[in-house]
Amino acid sequence: MEELFNFSSHSSDDFDDPIEMYKKGYRAGKRINGPLDYQSEIIMKYFSKHLDRRDVAIELPTGSGKTLVGLIIGEYRRRKRGEQVVFVCTLDCNNKVTT
Repeated sequence: MEELFNFSSHSSDDFDDPIEMYKKGYRAGKRINGPLDYQSEIIMKYFSKHLDRRDVAIELPTGSGKTLVGLIIGEYRRRKRGEQVVFVCTLDCNNKVTT
């Protein structure tokens, strides 16, 4: 049976925080060079104050980059802590996916 998801076998944890993880090669081949300053601030606030929380919700204005922030946090937890990550998205009233 064909795999439903293609998970990377790369599991290096040679980094100290989520921003360093992104800069050390997670972004290899990606079009986005890294988070913007305010996104980095949100990530580092999470890292310094909320790392031990089991659930994380991110609320930012539309188009401000919640997806990148969430993906970096999720990938950090997956790689550094060996956790599984689930993203929950809702539909707005126009049946468009929102994150």
